[in-house]
Amino acid sequence: MRLLVLPAFFLLALPLQAAEPAAAKSPANTFAKTPAPTTSAPAAASPAVANALGVTLPPPRRIVTSSSVLVEATSPPLSPTSHKITSYLIETAAGAFEDPSRYFQLLPGVVSDSDQRNDFLVRGGNPSENLFVIDNIDIHSINHLALADTTGGFVSMIDNAAIQSMTLHTAAHDARFEDRLSSVVEISTIPDTAPGSRAPVRHMTEVGIAGVGGMDSRPLGDNGSLFISGRQSVFHLFTNDIGLNGVPKYTNNLVRADHTLANGDRIWGLSLTGIDSIDIKPDQ
Repeated sequence: MRLLVLPAFFLLALPLQAAEPAAAKSPANTFAKTPAPTTSAPAAASPAVANALGVTLPPPRRIVTSSSVLVEATSPPLSPTSHKITSYLIETAAGAFEDPSRYFQLLPGVVSDSDQRNDFLVRGGNPSENLFVIDNIDIHSINHLALADTTGGFVSMIDNAAIQSMTLHTAAHDARFEDRLSSVVEISTIPDTAPGSRAPVRHMTEVGIAGVGGMDSRPLGDNGSLFISGRQSVFHLFTNDIGLNGVPKYTNNLVRADHTLANGDRIWGLSLTGIDSIDIKPDQ
C-alpha cells in the first residue's frame, strides 16, 4: 500500500512544484510589474445609490454661462500721399510764418514759385489745381491778395488758432474732387469733443509778422460751441514798401458755430471774411 501511495503523492505534488516558480518572483521583478496608481475623478453618485445610503440629493441645476466680445474699430491709417498737420506743427516750423500754405511748401513733393507769395505747386501742377475744403465747404482760395487762376496769395485768411486738424492729399484723393488734379486740403475748425461734453473755453491774443489778432472759443448751449477769430495787418505801420512797391493791408474774420443733435448728428455754420488792398507806387 505504501508503494502505491507514494507515486500518487509525487504525481499530485509535481504540478504544484512546477507552477510555484512562476508565481515566486524577485522583489525587483515584483515591483517592476506593480501597476502604477491612477487617479480619476470620483463618479457622481447616482439617485439609486443616494437612496440606498439615505442621502437626499439636491435637484439638478442647469448652469448657463455667457460671454461678450468687444470689437473696437480704429480709423484706417493715412496713405503715403496724405499728410496730417496740426496747428502746433505750423507754429513751430521755421519759415512758415504761422501760415498753413507756407507750411505746405516744406512737405515732400511740394514746391513754391515765389517767396513773396504762399503759392504751392504739387507734383509740378498749377496752383489753381489745389482745392481747399473747410468743414466740408469748398473754398476757392483761403489767402489774401489772391490773383486770378491761382489759389495762393500773400497770407492765409485762416488764423492758425482756428485750425483743429488739416490734411493735405497730394494724390489718390476722394472721387468727389475729380476736378482737382494736384491736391486737396481738408481743414477742420470744429473741435473734436465727445458727444455730450462741453467745448472748452479758450481765449488767445497773438502778435506776429502776419498781424495782430485774437480768438475766443466758448460753449454754445449744452451740445454746441462758438468760435470767433480776427486779424489785422500791421505792415503799413512800419514801412511803405515791402518789396512790392507798396504795403498790403488786410483784415480777416472767421465765425463758426456748431450744435450736436440728440441722435449724434451735427449741424454747423461757417463764415470766412477777408478784406485786403494794396497801394502800389511806381518807381520814380
